Amino acid sequence: MGETGSKFNHSRWFSKNHRRVLCLGLKSSGKSAITASLTSNFPRAAKPLPEIGCYKFKVAKYTIAFYDLKGDEQSKFFWRHHFEGSQGVIFVIDLSDMDSFENAKQVLKELMNDLLLKDLPFLVIGNKIDLSQRFNKETVMGMLDIQREKEWELILTCAISGEGVIDGMKWLLEKMNSVS
Repeated sequence: MGETGSKFNHSRWFSKNHRRVLCLGLKSSGKSAITASLTSNFPRAAKPLPEIGCYKFKVAKYTIAFYDLKGDEQSKFFWRHHFEGSQGVIFVIDLSDMDSFENAKQVLKELMNDLLLKDLPFLVIGNKIDLSQRFNKETVMGMLDIQREKEWELILTCAISGEGVIDGMKWLLEKMNSVS
């Protein structure tokens, strides 16, 4: 049942200037800090619905429906309900917590291979570089060991200061526009 998805046509509900982005990652990786950074840097397009993790903001001429989904074990089961109709994915990894890195890496690979997400651009955010400065982009890319034909990018960030977050969102928006 879950593999084929529903026959709901999301494109009828969104204009060509709307983009739907999922923000995923394990618990305490910094997803909410990424969301806060984005919503404080871009004008709000609608009142947020934090109880379901939905925020709308404007970037250039686009309205972004941004879904900040919880990363605990129970909530990960419901991620799949948000896949259909999405146009981009942000996956946040906590670089200061090496105990959870292998688990995050496995979850990321599963998401990248999911039938509903496999053609979408992925922005992988290596967060909390202020707490783990021993990593550079090449080191983290090697640790992730991702072999993917479709678009993906790794950005190292500090969500609290906002470093790298805006650049990552602009990259994702550019890639979503080239796919749409």
